[in-house]
Amino acid sequence: MRTPTLQYLYLQKPITMIILICIISVLPWLGLSELGSTANSADAAVAEAMLKSGEWVLPKPSGEISYDHPMLHWLIVLFSSWQGYVSKFTLQLPGALAFIVMMASALIFFGRRVKFHEAFISTLFLITCAGMQNLSAASSGDLLFATFIFVALTQL
Repeated sequence: MRTPTLQYLYLQKPITMIILICIISVLPWLGLSELGSTANSADAAVAEAMLKSGEWVLPKPSGEISYDHPMLHWLIVLFSSWQGYVSKFTLQLPGALAFIVMMASALIFFGRRVKFHEAFISTLFLITCAGMQNLSAASSGDLLFATFIFVALTQL
C-alpha cells in the first residue's frame, strides 16, 4: 500500500515538511517589498562597501564607521558575492534562513516535550504568525541573533 507524498512527509519526515513550508511561504516573496527603514539601507550600504572594497572588518560606506554587528553584513556579502552587488533579495536572505532554522528548532524542541502532532500544529501556527513573517523579510540582524539565542536556549 502506497501513501501519498504529503502524508509520507508529514508522518515520516516532519522536519523536512516544516522546512518546505517555510521555504514556500518565505523565499518567493523576498525582494518584493521596499526597504522600509534607514537601518535596511544602512545595512545595504555597509555590505556594498564590503563587497567593493574588500574590507571585511571596518568598512566605511560614507566615511563613517558602522557600529552594527558585522555578522549580518558578512552573510549579505556572502550571498551577494556571486552577482557582484547587493540586491533586496540577498539583503533579506539571512533573516529568511534564520526564520527557517528557528522553525525547525521549534519543532524539534516542542516535539520532545509534547505529543508530536501538537508540536507540528503549534509550529504551523508559529509560521503563520504575521510578526514572524515580517521579521523573516526584514534585513535587520534581530531575527538572526534571536535565532542563535533561541537555538542555544533550546539546547540547554
